[in-house]
Order: sequence, then structure tokens, then C-alpha cells
Amino acid sequence: MHNRQGLTPKLLWQALCDFDLWPIYLLGLTWTIPAQPVTAYLTLNLKQLGFDTFQTNLLTVPAWVLFGLQLLFWTWMSEKINNRFIIVLVCQIWLFPLILALELLGAKASPWAWYAVSALVVGHPYIHAILGAMVTFRFTSSPAPQRVLTLGPSDSRVDLAQRRLRADPDRRQRAVQHVCASQQRDRFQRKTPVI
Repeated sequence: MHNRQGLTPKLLWQALCDFDLWPIYLLGLTWTIPAQPVTAYLTLNLKQLGFDTFQTNLLTVPAWVLFGLQLLFWTWMSEKINNRFIIVLVCQIWLFPLILALELLGAKASPWAWYAVSALVVGHPYIHAILGAMVTFRFTSSPAPQRVLTLGPSDSRVDLAQRRLRADPDRRQRAVQHVCASQQRDRFQRKTPVI
């Protein structure tokens, strides 16, 4: 499956039923939850802090430039280190102290402090392209499908650190094939699905 291939109901159902993709779907649905309210209401919050319309428009520019630079840098970095889940974890590590700071900043805090933290939240590492790459890699990897560790109910912020342990999904399969006798190896290959 690639981005030029038409999507049929059968292919959509097949993708939805692929339990190996469920953790990636969960990440895709939940990773922007911490940053979304701050991003959506940035201009309204800046106006409420006392900045006029012109200042508010100017103050959003650095946040969105940081956003674009983060997108390019972390996408490049995920390819460079060949570990997408660590980059997804970096996004959550980036956002946690900033969201905590926004919650703990008092009403008497400087508007510039509110602006700085809000701008850093808006400029968070944007990993949408990395999540798309993980799904594409899952469908195009061979000979065995890319396996991912199933997320528990605690969401991506805790479980992503464990994913590095499963970075080479074929390692276990290769070790088993190496040890097995030829008859066992043939039986193992027949039972192992290949996409």
C-alpha cells in the first residue's frame, strides 16, 4: 500500500483489523492532546494578557517558525538514528514540563512568561510525519511484518521507552530459525505470516 494506491473499503477494514497498527493509531489520536488547547487559543490568550492585535499577530510568528523547524529537525533526526519511537517520546518529554508550567504559573506572573511557555508549547516537536512513516514502514517491511509492542492503558508517555527493546522485530525470528533443525525451520516458515 502506498500513497498513490486507491483506498477501498476492504483495504480500510484490513488496516483497521491489523492489531499491530493499533498502538500507532492510538499514538496518532492522542499525541497532540496536551498541546492542542494552547495552540488553538494562543491568539485569544495573548489578547487576554494585554497584547493588542498587531502585537498578537507578531508574537505568533516565532512560535510557528519554531514549529516548522521542529518538524524538519525531528523528522530528519528520526531517519538519522532510525528510531521513530524515541522521537515520539521526545515530543511528550518536551510538552510535559511546559504544560505543568502553564498550570502552575500564577495570575501575577509576567505576560512574557506566559507567552514564552505558550510559544514553546505551540512550537513542540511535531511528529505527524514520523507516525505516517511508521505506518508506511509497517506495510512495506519485508520479509516479516514490522511488529510493535502493544500499548497499555497508560498511553504513550510511559510505554514508549520500552519500544527500543523491540526495535528489531526480526531478531527473535532469526534466532529461532538459526537454532531449529531444517524440518522445524520449514514448519516455522509455513506458520509465520509474511506480508
